[in-house]
Amino acid sequence: MELLSAIDILFGWVDLGILLLVVIINILIWKNKIKTNSWFYILTVICFVFVLPFLSATAELKMYDRGIGGLKPDAHELLYVYLRFPTYWIIGVIEIISLLIMKKNKSTPNNVWLPV
Repeated sequence: MELLSAIDILFGWVDLGILLLVVIINILIWKNKIKTNSWFYILTVICFVFVLPFLSATAELKMYDRGIGGLKPDAHELLYVYLRFPTYWIIGVIEIISLLIMKKNKSTPNNVWLPV
């Protein structure tokens, strides 16, 4: 239960849905179902810098605006919503690095020995 409460503090339910979608897209890329090009990387950066954090923060604020979860919080208690942006930026950097590593591993044949 402590793990679930820690995840709930860092990520809301909308965030977990978005991250699940990112994992599914990564699996499809890994299995060559989705082709990547430079526009895909640009779109990924735009999504992780602007779109996804904005959607997450908006959903979180709407949830508190409706009074879900008990009492309505004051402005200081909602300050963590601004931390959604750097969290998504860090996840976006990790995502871009993992996509570049996947692309590099796909471009090198498996039977070629590369000196380290």
